[in-house]
Amino acid sequence: MQKNCWLILAVILILKYNKHMPDISETLNILEQTIITRLSAIEAKELKELKKNFEALLSGFQTLRKRLIEKAIITENPYKYETSITKLGRPPETAFTETNKAEEMSNRLYLYEAYLDYVFNYFPFTSDALNFKNINELRHLVSYFDFIKLSTNSANINTRVLAEYLSVLLRSSNTILSELNNQILSILKNSSEKILAILQEIEFVQKERYKTFIKKIIYKNHSSGLEKLQLRKNEIIKETKAVIQSLNEPIIDAYITEAFDEIVNFKPDDFDKLIKKLKAENIEEKKKKDVNYRIILNDAINTLAGASFSLETIIEILKYNHAILITIHNSFFSKLIESIKQFLSRKSGEHIYELEFLDPLTNKIKIEPVNYDAFINELETIYKKLTALADNKSTLARKVKASSDEQVLSFLVKLIEALQVELRKIQAFDAFFLKEFENNNIKHKFKSALSAQNILKETLIKANQRRYEYIATKEEEEQLKKLGIE
Repeated sequence: MQKNCWLILAVILILKYNKHMPDISETLNILEQTIITRLSAIEAKELKELKKNFEALLSGFQTLRKRLIEKAIITENPYKYETSITKLGRPPETAFTETNKAEEMSNRLYLYEAYLDYVFNYFPFTSDALNFKNINELRHLVSYFDFIKLSTNSANINTRVLAEYLSVLLRSSNTILSELNNQILSILKNSSEKILAILQEIEFVQKERYKTFIKKIIYKNHSSGLEKLQLRKNEIIKETKAVIQSLNEPIIDAYITEAFDEIVNFKPDDFDKLIKKLKAENIEEKKKKDVNYRIILNDAINTLAGASFSLETIIEILKYNHAILITIHNSFFSKLIESIKQFLSRKSGEHIYELEFLDPLTNKIKIEPVNYDAFINELETIYKKLTALADNKSTLARKVKASSDEQVLSFLVKLIEALQVELRKIQAFDAFFLKEFENNNIKHKFKSALSAQNILKETLIKANQRRYEYIATKEEEEQLKKLGIE
């Protein structure tokens, strides 16, 4: 009787075990499909953000290096045209002496910019290209200079010396220039943080993709006795590595071991947590979905409002250079020529200059007449608009606050486009004035607006990033709905 009871109990336990025993084939299919869906979402959103942040990092670093060259803290690389970057990498990390510090850092800063330029312009931002090796290469490149924790006490020699150079750069007594320098560092820090966060997310998904590939190999060869494989762990792992090698796939010991343990000692709770984390609508995605879209637009508006500093500097420099040029040309002969021009085509007091512009389609220089006075008026109108946006109590700021998201987006786009048009003219006028000052042997009196131009350009990139983030987030929400992910 007792023997029969034990037999019945054993049958019940077996039935109970079988009832809860997972279908490994089905779980692997679910895992594989979830990863495919997540990678599609990454292609649609994260990879675009990754490239935009590399653009911001490149542009910010270019501005920083130019500022260091302008201040004679470093020198331009005389061999830059002989350098060709054709693959991912980073500058040297070896130590150097105090004697050759300036030369070595000048070269390393140039190479760093060159590697960033290669990434932004030539690296394919796809999930296939972002394998473990390339993720590590990009992570090491971004961390080559630690812009997140930039300190003169850093253990990294490159970060430490760059921090020393920046401490010199930031000593400027000019409040506006100090603000511009701080904006550059903010762009470098923020873009670095975002790049590293995106790379970490992609690496996690690629890791689970690789482990799923390993699990399928193990299951294919030992589907009938997974629970007995623990005693043959070393043998099975060795066998699996041989299969991986035959398929020309990388062998990553730690991930292979993890995959073996997870499939042999399957835990439903851990599997559910993994699926939840991998889904396109994981915890992080929910946070993004719950974000008030207006916050993104407001951040873009506030970013543009911050451009008032650089625009004010540009206006002051342009007026200064123009006034010097007018003084030089204020001779009797020049007055006579100007009077004839005004009689033939211009209104009294107008200053129209023939400026050089690069045609992006033909890559050739073309000449366009630009009315300087009208141009300055346009800049000052935009400047007043930016300063008004920065003042929460202004009529414009209150009007923007009361507008709908669509109206704010439309206003934002128009303002960005207007600034982009003016930036093109700013660059042309800066080059024109430099040439005129050189022709009149007064180059020493010339003031360059290059640094302020670059800061304005960075601000436009950042505002555009927020603009596209708003549009992409909206589109992503619609795509998730189409995929049935609510």
